[in-house]
Amino acid sequence: MGDQPPLSGSPVTEDHIRYRLQAAGYGRALTPVRAEGGGFAVEPTRMLGDQDRHRVDAVLAALGAAWAEDRGRYGAWKIPGRAPSR
Repeated sequence: MGDQPPLSGSPVTEDHIRYRLQAAGYGRALTPVRAEGGGFAVEPTRMLGDQDRHRVDAVLAALGAAWAEDRGRYGAWKIPGRAPSR
């Protein structure tokens, strides 16, 4: 898996997401990943400051994540089940 995103159009897994978050210093306790529909959601367990939120945005961007302010108590990232086209 390494630090490479999955190939365009290939499945994204919980392992891809967790590996990237842990490599950036965000463990399961702060950024749990759960399956949702055909993809995944990452809902922080506490309010993230701007710096942390932007950092997690950058980490998950290669997986096609989108921030949803109205999701969960502190917002959430929605990640599709397939890697985006590059």
